[in-house]
Amino acid sequence: MTTPAPVPLAQSSTAQASWRYTHTAMLLHWIIAVLVIGNVVLGLSADSLPDDWVRPVIDTHKSIGITVLCLVLLRILWRVSHRPPPLPADFPAWERRPRTSRISCCICS
Repeated sequence: MTTPAPVPLAQSSTAQASWRYTHTAMLLHWIIAVLVIGNVVLGLSADSLPDDWVRPVIDTHKSIGITVLCLVLLRILWRVSHRPPPLPADFPAWERRPRTSRISCCICS
């Protein structure tokens, strides 16, 4: 049994960088994640705030929600126009199939 030749470090890092999501996709992902978590905390804490704070907190909660909606739509447009990196070659076929079926279910529903 022979082992494959080692890949030089320079080629490895270049190949690995091309197999990642774009910086824009990653930035949108993390901005959306932080805003969603912050919005959940804001929404759950509204009941425990003084009465004169509730209205501004709810208004801020709504504004963040609309911003998240717009960012999600932007993320979907980005995803449609930019191919995601392929799954690693060592993934078995049963792990590859759910990805396509999950995407199909989201699009068809």
